[in-house]
Amino acid sequence: MTSHDRIDALARLFIAAGHGPVAVLDDALNAASRSASDADIEETLLLLVPYAGVPRALVAFGVWRKRRATPAAPVIGRPDPDGRRGTDAFAEVYGSSSEGVSALLRTLHPDLEAAAIHDAYGRTLARPSFPWVDRELLATAFLAALGAAPQCAAHARAALRHGADGACIGRMVDLGLGDNPDDVGVRHAVAAALRARR
Repeated sequence: MTSHDRIDALARLFIAAGHGPVAVLDDALNAASRSASDADIEETLLLLVPYAGVPRALVAFGVWRKRRATPAAPVIGRPDPDGRRGTDAFAEVYGSSSEGVSALLRTLHPDLEAAAIHDAYGRTLARPSFPWVDRELLATAFLAALGAAPQCAAHARAALRHGADGACIGRMVDLGLGDNPDDVGVRHAVAAALRARR
């Protein structure tokens, strides 16, 4: 097994758990179990909370717990009372654009900024038990599957900053687009983001 096999299997799992029926999730868990550790699978399933919602995470963990009764990943995602962990994690993804993205979140809804930074980033995305580059590659694949071009591009840029190469990021976009390989909006946004980082 190569590192490509591992991250590809985790990306397929993340997409299946966030978008697909339980039968597809079961197949994706089988494939991921062959190339990734239990801890990596659990970190991937925890990403469902900020990206796909608690109901999807409950379904995925319900299927997973039938295989593994005991959690493999350490319990780290506790509240972030001063907001520092979430703010730092948010900056890891958005870099110099962090303040602009925060301002956009505030204009969309007054509580959206706190939900994103303190809850999603502070509790789940800031967990040190999963490498940033892997987290960003999985986000890129998942957001490509959603057709969320600006967000996909932001996470592709973050993956690049954390050591991913353009070929790996392109593979994540391809995995995410799956049956919709002609989604030029996502492809153009990611290509522009990667060019801007050179």
